[in-house]
Amino acid sequence: WCCCSSFSDCPQSRGKVSQVDSAITCRLLLLSLNCNHCLTFYLFKYAEKSPSMNRSYAAYFTDWKNWEEFETQFDGLNGVYAFRLKMPFPRLKGESQIVYIGMCNQNSKKNKRPGLWHRLKNYRQNLFGGPRRLQLLSEHVGGNTQIEYSYVVCQNPREVEKALLDDYFRQHLEIPPLNRAA
Repeated sequence: WCCCSSFSDCPQSRGKVSQVDSAITCRLLLLSLNCNHCLTFYLFKYAEKSPSMNRSYAAYFTDWKNWEEFETQFDGLNGVYAFRLKMPFPRLKGESQIVYIGMCNQNSKKNKRPGLWHRLKNYRQNLFGGPRRLQLLSEHVGGNTQIEYSYVVCQNPREVEKALLDDYFRQHLEIPPLNRAA
């Protein structure tokens, strides 16, 4: 299987499949084929789509704060955020510190407590889903002092989050561990 745009575009496809429209399907095909032609196609069509993403996921977040000392409050309705460990850990390809990449894209008229600060605060209070996985990780690595968080206020958080996750996947052949549903 191949994600090339036509049967003849890719030397590895050998006429087995036509165009693939889904980035997720394309990711899976890249894993099974490891086709450089398909990788170029994927990066051009999906990973470079967002104009606000001009650097890698690792360099996008610059101001890291200790999760033990959560900020009292900050402005910013919508944006992206990440959690990381203080030390790198192995991935399928390479290593990373990032354990979760998320986004907040809320309407202040519909949400009673909109914004990035409230989204991050939910990770400290709720004990299900992503917050529960973060709490379990915290217990496993020695507490909240080993976890850091960062956020960036942006206009198109959904696109930026997708581009960050695509870049993470491109570099490590998998998504961050806490981005998986448990």
